[in-house]
Amino acid sequence: PRPPEALDYSRRPELEAARRRVEAAKAAVRAARAGYLPRLSAVGRVDYDRGFELDGEAVSYTAGVSLEWSPWDGGRTRARVEQALAELEAAREQERRTRLAVSLEVEQARLRLEEAERRLEVTERAVTKALESARLTRERFEEGLAISTQLIDAEAALTGARFRRAEALADRRTAIVALRRAVGLAPVELEAKTAETAAAPSGPQRAAAAQELPAPALAIAGTQGEDR
Repeated sequence: PRPPEALDYSRRPELEAARRRVEAAKAAVRAARAGYLPRLSAVGRVDYDRGFELDGEAVSYTAGVSLEWSPWDGGRTRARVEQALAELEAAREQERRTRLAVSLEVEQARLRLEEAERRLEVTERAVTKALESARLTRERFEEGLAISTQLIDAEAALTGARFRRAEALADRRTAIVALRRAVGLAPVELEAKTAETAAAPSGPQRAAAAQELPAPALAIAGTQGEDR
C-alpha cells in the first residue's frame, strides 16, 4: 500500500514529551505572575460554650477577610517571571526542533517506501516479460526451432527476474516497517490508513503470469498479494 498524502505523527513519544514540557513551562509562568496580584484570604471560626446550667448554651461566630499585597518586593517577582518566560521559550524551541526532526524522518521514510513501490512495480513487469519469453522459447524448443542453450538462457533470465522481485518485495516491507515506526503507529493502524490508497493486485496479465509460475514463484506472488 502507498502512504496517504498526510501522515499524522503527533503520537510520537518525543513530541508528546515536548508538548508536556511546554505546558509545564506555561503553568510556571502563570504561577510566577501570580506574585503581582494581591492575595485575598477568608477566615472563619465557630465557638460553642455550654456555660453554667442556669446560663444555658452559647454559640459565637467569627469571620474575617484579609488582603495582602506587596507591590515592592525588591524585584523578586519580576525575576521569577523573567526566568519562567525564558524557560517557556526554551521549551517551545525544543518542541519546534523535535517536530522538525520527526517530520524529516517521516518524509525520508515516505520517500523510501515510494521508491520501494516503484522498484517493485518494475520488477513485476520484468517477471511478466521473462515468463512470456520463457514460455515462447520453450514452445520453440519443443517444436525444434530453438536450441537448448536458448531455453537455458530464458529460464536463467526468469530466475533472475524473480530474485530481483523478491529483493524488491523485501525492501518494500522494510520501508513499511520504517514508516510505521516514524509515525508512531502500530502496524494495524498504519495498515488501515494506507489501505484506502492501496492498488488492487488484479489484472489479466498478472493472472496469466501466475498460471505459469512454479511453486516457489507462486509462493512469492501469493505473499506479495497478501502484502498488497
